Amino acid sequence: MTPLPLSTRACGSCTACCTVKRIVELALPQWTRCPHECAAGCNVYAARPPTCRAYNCSWLLGDIPGDERQRPDRLGLIFDVVDEGCGAQSLVAWEVWPGASYDRGPARLLAALRQQATVTLIPHVTDTGGSCRES
Repeated sequence: MTPLPLSTRACGSCTACCTVKRIVELALPQWTRCPHECAAGCNVYAARPPTCRAYNCSWLLGDIPGDERQRPDRLGLIFDVVDEGCGAQSLVAWEVWPGASYDRGPARLLAALRQQATVTLIPHVTDTGGSCRES
């Protein structure tokens, strides 16, 4: 995947990564709301764990096409580029809430991205009460 220039996108009220991503240092499994998540985002942002520091939201970086409707908390998918070794990269998509990838918008986006790269979908298999779906 060719990196795109940084965009002017902002997290805004999106905290999908705080719920979807596994945080090793806090022993939090995927789809478990981080105890440091607050209304303003992360209340320990300056001292956030290495797992959080290393995460680069593909939508925020401009790698995912589209406008604010593609923001993870609105689309229902969060993306990350994963290094497969030997210079190969793939795109991983996690559902923010169960079944999000079956909605028309996310399904079309996944199909379009799969025309350009290897995309692995990680379905949200359990609802732990930590999903963050913006209306």
